[in-house]
Amino acid sequence: MKKLVTQSGIFGPYHKIEVLGDRYRCDGIDFPFVVAGEATIADIQDGDFPLPQRDPTEIQAEIVEATQSRLDTFARSRGYDNIMSACTYANSSVPKFSAEGKYAMQVRDATWNALYQMLLDVQAGNRPIPSGYDEIKNELPVLVWPG
Repeated sequence: MKKLVTQSGIFGPYHKIEVLGDRYRCDGIDFPFVVAGEATIADIQDGDFPLPQRDPTEIQAEIVEATQSRLDTFARSRGYDNIMSACTYANSSVPKFSAEGKYAMQVRDATWNALYQMLLDVQAGNRPIPSGYDEIKNELPVLVWPG
């Protein structure tokens, strides 16, 4: 990847920069010399284009939503509307539904306990803020219905 360095700043990243008679062509976009000014073409260095930091509350909301969706998808695999619906069957008089409801409660509780411990660890400075759900999903309990 390349960058265009001018007195006004660093522009890029670009896959291809061409120097034409009166302009630079950066990935097919023309920048006339009179606009860009004198520039040099260089390889991109670490830190040239830092990604903006995400708001931690936005990251937390994404993780919480994805975790809830994961639990709901798990419950739907047995025909329940969502995890809350599955949990209501814990006191069912039908043994199969009762067992599934109790198990749904166990995995729901274990999942939220694990997630909230991660959040407490972040708040205490014992772990960095995760970049998103994909970074923590493998730390959540495995969701598999018993036999």
